[in-house]
Amino acid sequence: MSGRCPHSNSNKICDRTVKKTTAVSPPKYCHPENPEQTWTGRGRQPDWMKDALENGQSKEEFLIA
Repeated sequence: MSGRCPHSNSNKICDRTVKKTTAVSPPKYCHPENPEQTWTGRGRQPDWMKDALENGQSKEEFLIA
């Protein structure tokens, strides 16, 4: 983000970039046989979830309580 420098009181142009922090989403789904494999429900669906859905299981079966 360029423009007036938020790091000083002068009106000089700032070349620093301001990084926006993003919140980390907690896992929402868990692999039944390997609890270390989790998925937040966002982004690319993991292969284990794809395979389970193709075999007739539902996402609700993998929800973390």
